[in-house]
Amino acid sequence: MSVNADIAYRNDKGDDLLNPATPGHFSADDIKTYKIVDGKAIEIYNGFMDAPRNFYIYNDTPENCYRMRIFLDNDSMLLRLNSDITDTITSYIEKSSGNTVTKKVWYNGKLMWSSGDGVREFTIVK
Repeated sequence: MSVNADIAYRNDKGDDLLNPATPGHFSADDIKTYKIVDGKAIEIYNGFMDAPRNFYIYNDTPENCYRMRIFLDNDSMLLRLNSDITDTITSYIEKSSGNTVTKKVWYNGKLMWSSGDGVREFTIVK
């Protein structure tokens, strides 16, 4: 099963917005995820999971940046980065022959990754 995407966030100066040392960074404690059910945003939280809000932030040491690994659904999710910024992540996940594989990922309606594009990661500038 391969249903995640890794996202780096930068500001227009190139500063890493997931790095806790960056002023105004996006804090994992403030980030929330939501699924849409019958037109309503339902917060994702499962305290028994390693990533209870369907994401975690890690330091990608070889790339010298922090990334958010978000676990996708075959639909749209809302990602509230802070009280002022809520974005939408949409994915197309194909299930066949016992495999579950992410084929496409959109961020705020823009296609950011498609199968064949290599590693499922991209950078968002905020």
